[in-house]
Amino acid sequence: GTTSKIYNNGTLSNKNNTIHLTNTAFIYNLGSISVNNMQGDSNSFIYNLNKINATTWNGTGGSSAVYNAPNAELTVTGLYSISSTNKFVNEGKATFGNFTSIGSAQMKNTGTVTVAGKTEINATAARWVNISTWITETMQTKGAGNKYFNNCRLTVNEKLKIESSLWYNVEGAYIETKDFIMTNSHLSMEENSMLNVSNLAQLIDNRGGDKR
Repeated sequence: GTTSKIYNNGTLSNKNNTIHLTNTAFIYNLGSISVNNMQGDSNSFIYNLNKINATTWNGTGGSSAVYNAPNAELTVTGLYSISSTNKFVNEGKATFGNFTSIGSAQMKNTGTVTVAGKTEINATAARWVNISTWITETMQTKGAGNKYFNNCRLTVNEKLKIESSLWYNVEGAYIETKDFIMTNSHLSMEENSMLNVSNLAQLIDNRGGDKR
């Protein structure tokens, strides 16, 4: 509830049920948390300095935030989902079954994110920034006003599909995928950046001239 705080320096387990943070509730984790479903809404905040394991993760609304610190591990075996104006910042190691974002959520990765299945962003005015390594089986982005900045390495093992999106592959950055489909979108390739498509590249009704 409002202003509730948990400081965990040991082991917190709720493997069969949900830990639900509402309003300005706060979890500061220095130990280990195991939970079936983690849910955060309103202005709740989770600060992970060690290990969190969950089956599913649901950021349902408001401006909730998740921060995964350097050397910390965040593992969600199923779906990690965020919406509204939620924030996800990863500086450590994050592993997801699937990753989805709707609304105007903000994402920034300076560590390593590995998604076993699909990374999907279907939103308006969302922002995705990758400054280190993001690895996923497939990736799909859609929605007017979204901006995607790849500052280092994005690896999509099968298909990268972008629709109505603004993409920036900044200086020295690298995108690697098997199939690449771009529709009604803009991709800016800065100096020494690379797009490596090993199979199909399909470009449909795209545009230019968009600014950051």
